[in-house]
Amino acid sequence: HGTGAWLALGIRYTDRRAFIPSNNCHRPTDLPAGRDHPHRRKWYNALPMPPVSESGPQDALIGRILECVKELLPLQDLDSLLRRGVELARQKLGVERCSLWLLDFDGVTLRGTYGTDMQGATTDEHGSHFKVAELENDLPRPLAELDGWTIKTNGKRISWTEFGEQDNGEGWNSVIPVHGPDGQVGCLFQDAAITNRPLDPHQQDLMTVYCSLLGQIAGRRLAESRESI
Repeated sequence: HGTGAWLALGIRYTDRRAFIPSNNCHRPTDLPAGRDHPHRRKWYNALPMPPVSESGPQDALIGRILECVKELLPLQDLDSLLRRGVELARQKLGVERCSLWLLDFDGVTLRGTYGTDMQGATTDEHGSHFKVAELENDLPRPLAELDGWTIKTNGKRISWTEFGEQDNGEGWNSVIPVHGPDGQVGCLFQDAAITNRPLDPHQQDLMTVYCSLLGQIAGRRLAESRESI
């Protein structure tokens, strides 16, 4: 089953239905289970995969995530990891547009890394930043308290360019927290501004799993990069 990639993250692959943290490692962010609210996910110690969706059987979803993790694990450079993390979300997990933002040293600022333009290409968003408080105006609770994907109340879809914000209309816009071994790493935004396809809750569940694992890797690389400063 390719258990090496999971064990490298301190996760023991037990069967085709669940991922359980190993007893001898730092406990990763819980993966989503249950569907107690259409825009919220409750998290448990037992960590089942998202429900089967029309995109394919559950094993196929597990396989896609595993492929992504195996490709990301060898990347030691934080910037390369973040860029590839955004690209894999589109290439292997069916995401139309997404952007990955990191929480700054100050704990109150989100800074851009890589995103997606209206042609589906990767964009460099390192020059962009905004206060966490601005985002939290559109969330049901503080970013640090989010326990799964949620939909922003402000449906404005934007792209970040060298000239600033580009307005891409309105529609659903999801936010997924990205947690690392030592806490909040940042968040991932998603929308479907190119095709305006409807929100797929199953895909958001899948992306929550992906962000949880991406956060474990990115959190470690981030800590290493900050120690070297």
